[in-house]
Parts: sequence; structure tokens; C-alpha cells
Amino acid sequence: SSISIMGSASSGRSVARRNSSIDAFNSAISPEINLVSSPEIEISIVSDRAQLEEVFRLRVLAWTTVPTFRHETPGWTDAHDAHATNWVLSCDGQLVAAARACIHHDASELADGGLSAGTPGLLYPIGCLNRLVVHPDWRGRGFARRLDQERIAFLTAHGARSSVSMTIDEHRIPALLRRGFVRAATSAANGSVVSCASKNATVLVLDVGATPSERR
Repeated sequence: SSISIMGSASSGRSVARRNSSIDAFNSAISPEINLVSSPEIEISIVSDRAQLEEVFRLRVLAWTTVPTFRHETPGWTDAHDAHATNWVLSCDGQLVAAARACIHHDASELADGGLSAGTPGLLYPIGCLNRLVVHPDWRGRGFARRLDQERIAFLTAHGARSSVSMTIDEHRIPALLRRGFVRAATSAANGSVVSCASKNATVLVLDVGATPSERR
């Protein structure tokens, strides 16, 4: 007897049915996600003014989901953009997330109004993580985590000994805690009151460059 390498008509119908089932399964998972080709993700540091202007516009777009946010112009910036480092995350060439970091030698200079010099856990220089934004249509894909990783590595490499994040987004807090951040003490009972201009913000501190004797 011989074995034919050409499939019969019935085997062809069987393959077609299997392919149809796979297509149905893919659609059931998410009709908008192509499981065959995932998007090409690229993270880079902003290198020119035009790209920075895109970041300003993305901030406004991302913050439109915050009920208290009001802004009259297409883009949002502040004085820290003149010296801070900004990152962008693109999917297939489309800007979908951005974040910023800067290094300070005085806690009062931090973005969002600054902290009191006695904030627990602060070691100088201080790295500040701020202005993380993700396009509303691209959330829940781990982009914030990747931008956190890039920024913390950058701050550590550039001499920061602690990193601070001040956030009003409750969803951000668990992610930062998992990365090693701790809530700065705010209890007046132990004298460690955190003074932050953003009254509704949660202040989190990460030790990134302390010596063993400085760690507690």
C-alpha cells in the first residue's frame, strides 16, 4: 500500500472546520485583537520639540477622563518640561503613552508642588516620576509598568537615591507598591507629616540608591 501526501476532500473539509473554529475562538477572546501579529512597541526618550508637543496633546486627551480636569488649550505643559526627561511609548508608530521624570536636590522643587524636607524615606538627589499618561483606548496593557521600569532605571543610573511618585489615581497605587514603593508616613502622632501641595495625592517613595546602613 502507499501513503498519499495529498489530503482527501473530507480531510480538507476537516481542516476548514478547524480553521473556522480557531477564527471563532479568536473573535470570542477579543474581536479587536489580532492574535497572529501583535503591535510593535517602542519606548524612546523625546528628542525634539515636535514630539514633545505630541506629548502635551496626549496629556490633555488622557486627562479628559478625569472629571475635575479642565483645560482650554490642545496641549498641557508646565515649567518642569524645560529640564525634565520625557519618554514616549508607541504602538505601530502611534503615540499611545508618555511619562516624565526629573531629578531634584530640594524636595520643595518637585513637580506637583513639592514635599516637606522631612518626608520619610527621602534621600538626595530625589528622582520624581510624574505626568504618566496613557491614551484611553490603550489602557490595561501594561504600558504604565514599562514606563515606570524605564524611568526608575534612568533615575538610578543618573544618581538618584530615592524616587517619589505623587498620584491621585487610586489604580496606580497597587502597581507602585508592587514595584517596591512605600507610602510616606502621614501620621501626626509620630511627627512625620508629609506636606504636599496636591492635597488629594498619595505620596509614595522608593529607595533606589541607599547604602545598606541607610536602609531600614
